[in-house]
Parts: sequence; C-alpha cells; structure tokens
Amino acid sequence: MAAVNDSFVGTASLANNATLDIKPASGHEVALHYVLAVGAGELSITDGTNTILIGLTTTGNIWYGGAVRLTNGQYAVYKNTSGATQTVAYSGVYTKVPA
Repeated sequence: MAAVNDSFVGTASLANNATLDIKPASGHEVALHYVLAVGAGELSITDGTNTILIGLTTTGNIWYGGAVRLTNGQYAVYKNTSGATQTVAYSGVYTKVPA
C-alpha cells in the first residue's frame, strides 16, 4: 500500500493514437510532476466528461515540472500523436492515501 510521499511513477508503450490514463486508485491523491515522452503527443486533464488540453508537442518533450493534483475522478491523459509507437513515463508523489 502507498504512503504519503511515496513515488507515483509509471511507464507505458503506446501505439499511435493510443492514450494513457495517469490516474491514482480510488481514495488516493497525487501531485504529478513530470510526463516524459519520446515523440509527439498531447497532455490533458479530465474528469471523464470534461477535458482540458494543457500541452502538446510535435517533437517529444518533458512536460510539466511543477505539480498538478490528480485524483481518481480528475486525472491526466496522455495521447500519442507521433505516428508510431512511443514510450511515455510519468513521475509524481502520493499526497493523500486511505487510512
């Protein structure tokens, strides 16, 4: 089980136009610090209905560097728009966990 300040990290290989939900488990909250990609893509925040595009690149990039709070109900989505399979990684920390 995760504890406050534990790492919230992941890596995925995404086919072109595939998406990755960056989403903590129910009852957990995280501060997302970085999303790293090796090709073109889009980063959005969503609640599953309403989506806000917060960044896009045509070359590959490191996104963020600050922190955005994520919950199971409001989470980040990365979409691969590179035209090929690409690797994506994310890094953050848990800020709230269930007792």
